[in-house]
Amino acid sequence: IRAILLPASTRSICTRAKRSAPRATPRRNSSNTDPLVILLTAPAFSTNGSTWSDDYRGVWHLHAESGSLADDSSENNNDGQLDLAVGATKDDDGNTDVGAVHILGLETIPPSGQFAVNSDYTGVQEISTDGKGSARATDMDANGNYVVVWSSENQDGAGWGVYAQRFSFEGVLLGDEILVNQTTTSGDQRYASVAMDDSGHFVVTWQGNGGADSDGIYFQRFNADGSYAGVETLVNTTTSGVQSDAYVDMDRTTGAFIIAWEGEGSGDANGVFYRRFNADGTAFAADATEQLAHTATADGAKPEIDPVVAWLTNGRFVIGWEVDGDNKAFFQRFENDGSALGSQTALDGG
Repeated sequence: IRAILLPASTRSICTRAKRSAPRATPRRNSSNTDPLVILLTAPAFSTNGSTWSDDYRGVWHLHAESGSLADDSSENNNDGQLDLAVGATKDDDGNTDVGAVHILGLETIPPSGQFAVNSDYTGVQEISTDGKGSARATDMDANGNYVVVWSSENQDGAGWGVYAQRFSFEGVLLGDEILVNQTTTSGDQRYASVAMDDSGHFVVTWQGNGGADSDGIYFQRFNADGSYAGVETLVNTTTSGVQSDAYVDMDRTTGAFIIAWEGEGSGDANGVFYRRFNADGTAFAADATEQLAHTATADGAKPEIDPVVAWLTNGRFVIGWEVDGDNKAFFQRFENDGSALGSQTALDGG
């Protein structure tokens, strides 16, 4: 049986038991130190001839300041989580078992308003830096579960690192913070962008120091449970100069993904490039090397910057960018084989 701690304004919800859902009802307490009361009721039902009784009922008062309890025989471990013993129960095979109700702490299930995503508050955490890829710091699966990525200063032991946190559709933390750049932590890894498919698999891309390029674009794939899938991988095939401002999108059905970035590459010293990858992290055959997203230019003082990319399920995609110093934005459409659809188009008509 699981009771969920909720803001007092939240309506009753059903929480999961083995075969029947108890009801957790938040109530406001009159005392300022007891802001939340939960009434947990487990209804009776039978399993293999053995009956769950209606005795697992109680009212628990949570003190926000100390986490102490009243009106129950529960144990408080002073760890932000309260383990509430509710007596003997019957399991699905009819065997007697000592049951327990687990109430998650206030910080674990946030209220409906804004709440902290990161759990480490040392240093600086950032997700919004103009022109650095972090415009896509979150994405969501088909069930509404989502992931948020950010950069954190000095948390990985050396400069900046990239982190991720998963949440359920209810806003409940799913697991702990994840260090994304698990292979290389020296130097800076920063400005993350994330894409998630319908099943919850996701990929994070960032710029910074790595084993193959000290100023390159990398990605790391993750399984739906937040575990690592493979290792961090260098995206750009040109390693001279600087590559930055990565942006990622994903085929929500197959898990294949595309990454676009700016910097030095084959065909343009200051351009926007892309590569497509299969769900297993291998590059498309047509994208064995990076591909230029626009007409090659000897732009010098007017490089193409700040790319964004969107990928349709049928494999077609579009990449947008702006021209630095020209106050113009462009896009180029592509077929699923990577060939251009039409010519690049200025969004402002210029």
